[in-house]
Amino acid sequence: MQIAPVEQLKDLIKHFIIYEPQKLGQPLRFFTDGNPGLVIPLENYRLPFLFPPVAARGEVLAYGPMDRFIDIPAPPLSGLVAVVLQPYGLETLTGLPSSLFRNKTFWLNEIPRCDTSQVSRDIRHMRSSMEVIPLIESYLLKIISGREPINPIIRESLNLMQSQQGAIPIGELLETLAISERNLERKFDQFIGLSPKKLAGILRINYYLKLIRDKNSPTTPLVAAIAAGYYDQAHLNNHFKS
Repeated sequence: MQIAPVEQLKDLIKHFIIYEPQKLGQPLRFFTDGNPGLVIPLENYRLPFLFPPVAARGEVLAYGPMDRFIDIPAPPLSGLVAVVLQPYGLETLTGLPSSLFRNKTFWLNEIPRCDTSQVSRDIRHMRSSMEVIPLIESYLLKIISGREPINPIIRESLNLMQSQQGAIPIGELLETLAISERNLERKFDQFIGLSPKKLAGILRINYYLKLIRDKNSPTTPLVAAIAAGYYDQAHLNNHFKS
């Protein structure tokens, strides 16, 4: 279930997702969408890629921008709350370059300005996932208080990329923004942690997957591939492999 954030946090948060186990023991597969995020388990939860591997109830786990999918074990019986951030969200929260967190998971509490001890204690007393969301929103509003607005070049870049589902040529993007490729790459490295080309490719792949999964408008893989900006099925396959 997806839940929109309060208005004051829409520049930071894309949406919340509440994960509850559909089948006992069924793992989750996260496909990268260019967005970092936070995960809060509502009971103790074993994640093999963590050290130590058990996340206690209410602890806040952060994940950086991913350029590959990851599998995680089935959600605990009490569920998980995921906070899907905007592509630049980790830089806004931590004040550190997003590239430091590429393909990484870490405890948000490890970042000096992101002390989660109080909110984690409060979450442990909550009875439902819906009660957790206002607590997280209040915590995040305090963290970002006084932070500068999102960089205008990054905002405009994302608007252009997302409006064309990632199919905008990089040359056209550079011309529209009146910026050099090297300068744009530096800004993406700082704020998003992925190159413009990589993020555009992720947006295109996700648009293709969205078309394929749309049961209301069934389509063939080839038609979906062309609609997502690929020349043909082979072009799509090569993109997946890369």
